[in-house]
Amino acid sequence: MPTSKNAGVIKLLPQFIKDLNRLQPEYSGADRTWQLPLRTGDKPKDWVMLRATQYQKTYFLSWTLNDLTLELDPQGQLPSPEASTLAGKQTEKLAYALTHFNRQTRQIEQDWVRVYRQTARQYPLAMRYGTVPKAILWQYYPDIYRVDTELGKVRVREFVEQVRAHKFHEEYAGHHTKMTLAQYMRYCKVAYLANAVQLEGAVEPDMAGLDMYQRLADGRHEGLTELPANSAEAFANWYRSRRGGGHPWEIYRGGNTTHIDLGVLEKRDGWSIFLGGSSTTRMAETIRIALALAKANLPVEIHGAEKLTLRLLGLDNVGIIPEYLSCHRASQYLDEADEVFDCVHLRDLPRYDRVTRCITWKPLPLCRPRVI
Repeated sequence: MPTSKNAGVIKLLPQFIKDLNRLQPEYSGADRTWQLPLRTGDKPKDWVMLRATQYQKTYFLSWTLNDLTLELDPQGQLPSPEASTLAGKQTEKLAYALTHFNRQTRQIEQDWVRVYRQTARQYPLAMRYGTVPKAILWQYYPDIYRVDTELGKVRVREFVEQVRAHKFHEEYAGHHTKMTLAQYMRYCKVAYLANAVQLEGAVEPDMAGLDMYQRLADGRHEGLTELPANSAEAFANWYRSRRGGGHPWEIYRGGNTTHIDLGVLEKRDGWSIFLGGSSTTRMAETIRIALALAKANLPVEIHGAEKLTLRLLGLDNVGIIPEYLSCHRASQYLDEADEVFDCVHLRDLPRYDRVTRCITWKPLPLCRPRVI
């Protein structure tokens, strides 16, 4: 049974749905969505970002890290089993937000621009999205995302010059007329020796590439290592066979975004090798591999090589993301044109007031009277 506090909140929900439908939604396919910056108390940090979605005849509500999720019918009725999930401060915050939103909706209908300006002033910076030039962060935080210092100036300059000379370009016809296991393992050996120091004795110059691969690769090779070493036909048949679930190109083990791939692509008239490892934690290793392959005259493609040079030289931006989101893969929340790969929370920057004026903040969602 719902508590007395829950019962009070439940009574506010039908009015919330009425108020919600007085504001202009966005459209995502057949869904209608609203994003609402809402106050949950009197303190400066008492805010949440509530997302409401109407799908067919159901309203789905959630805020921040799904700290609160509700399903309502068109009349704002909440199924009794869900009501019991509201408790303590959660209930108090929701009640405050719903009551405040009811008053604010009337203000929006009178002068929505004034309400927007007021919200933009009061909404905590720690809960907003923004971008800041990485070079500016380096002036105040010289150790943040410094792949360039890990590589050293000589390697950085060499890689940038190689990229400018289109050394790692994609070849439509393929760099090699045929591909074999032996050829691929030749690439792998160079790729492992490029980071021999970082691999701490796991590889030695006299080891075979296949031995290195079996020691350091993901392991799910799908039969690649069992092919006849010098048979182009066997490699082609294996490549074109129905494979799935393995990671034969993952030569440096890691997570979904923290591994390094050295893979094979069949092109129009031949074969090419591609190199991928753009996570900041593996970027230095990836660039050492690229330079070593170039030195060994082994052509390799790097998709997005130009973006790597931007990051090396501090010509990209760093994303500022709300404190309730994880920084992992958070660049997906920003636009591609923002040139953001790495993100930080404002709270993780000591004395962040030094850089707040250099941050380009993303607009808050518009809450305006309904047009259609």
